[in-house]
Amino acid sequence: MPAGSEDATLADVRAALYLRQSVDRAGDELGIDRQRDACGELLRSRGWKLAAEYADNDTSASSRKPRPAFTAMLTAVERGEIDVICARDVDRLCRRLTDLESVLVLQR
Repeated sequence: MPAGSEDATLADVRAALYLRQSVDRAGDELGIDRQRDACGELLRSRGWKLAAEYADNDTSASSRKPRPAFTAMLTAVERGEIDVICARDVDRLCRRLTDLESVLVLQR
């Protein structure tokens, strides 16, 4: 919940969507669209507000390639702009334990 808000409700939760498709040779982002739909449904069912969307298309989480959207999302969490990260599956968020640790360390 937003920091410093004693009267916060679930509707006050600021959620970020993290969307990632490892391989998208056609560049059509169909996997990203499916993840957006699934995560959007979860947000609606919980009554959470969509604060931001971060997408790394055609980017593997297991490679050493930079994931600019992932990095930007973690920065937003550190700044207190995001309360919840929503990803379709944990493997969309991260593949390496060090990446998972970087997300968990941010938990308030």
